[in-house]
Amino acid sequence: VDVSLEFFRAALTLKLLILMESNTFKDPVNERELLYYIDQWWLHYKAWEGRDRFVTAVREGRMTIRQCAPDACFYGEYEGRQMFPGGFSARHGDVESVKYPNERIRLGFDSIKERLDPSNFGMDKGERLKYKKGLHDVSGSLLTPTIELVTNQVRWKWGKLSTWVTIFMPMAQPEDLVLFALLSSMAKEARGTQPTIYNRVVEMRKRMTRMKFADSQDFKSGMLNVGTSERPKLKYGPKGSVDQNGKLTGEDLLRYKKALDYKSILPTDGRKQNMNEIVIAFREHEGVRFPLFTMWNTDAKAFVCLPDEPSSKSIVDGQIPDDWARTVEFG
Repeated sequence: VDVSLEFFRAALTLKLLILMESNTFKDPVNERELLYYIDQWWLHYKAWEGRDRFVTAVREGRMTIRQCAPDACFYGEYEGRQMFPGGFSARHGDVESVKYPNERIRLGFDSIKERLDPSNFGMDKGERLKYKKGLHDVSGSLLTPTIELVTNQVRWKWGKLSTWVTIFMPMAQPEDLVLFALLSSMAKEARGTQPTIYNRVVEMRKRMTRMKFADSQDFKSGMLNVGTSERPKLKYGPKGSVDQNGKLTGEDLLRYKKALDYKSILPTDGRKQNMNEIVIAFREHEGVRFPLFTMWNTDAKAFVCLPDEPSSKSIVDGQIPDDWARTVEFG
């Protein structure tokens, strides 16, 4: 238990709730004290993140997993290239596969690495770099700690498991995700009166891996335009329930809430196989232990760490056995 993290998490949460209840969170007079609690929570959160371990994260139900192509893979035009004929498409309202020739999403190993660099999530001449570089959120799975084998929990690209990169990335504790969601929402509302807090939260958003949606079943996530045809606002996630203002409703709103309490989707019935679908915003991770980039080796029955990655040096023998609890870590 990290007492300092728990203390400042609780203190900041309480402070935000009091300000919200009194309807004074937009008052500039509160900015200095609030910044202190924000900075202390963030400092201790990042320190905790840097100390995290693979087996601990799996046992606590916090380990995510994703497969991706080992080289460039994208939809739409990027740097003068079109990888897949037909261009980029997204759902808009009730219409599936609407074409957006000037947009893109990148899904290869190179783009996952770029998502770890905070400098790729700012603005460039009025355009969001996330859109310009195609670094949208992506799908993944949440590992169930009561299931022994990782391969019984792989949702995507099973046929390519030995040729695609498998990425292990631990998630923040649910309490920290809830706190950040509350802080982010309030910072947006108080942007005009507390710009320093708003800008601080924007910088934190570039550096915090977050779960956006979660469910214990496949919800067929994809690209959705919640803007207009002329000015698209693209998001990756469930492609169903949004109202006329682009706000989540119905099952998709529930999936958003489940992501903030993601351990609630983990099965407890003793099953041997399960696939929880999640949507992840990959971002910077403190230290060099994560994310872990691996490739499945059938003969070894293990996920072998890519040798040139700094995170690989944290795993003894550079292998994560399919029976994940047998993983041995340095330090």
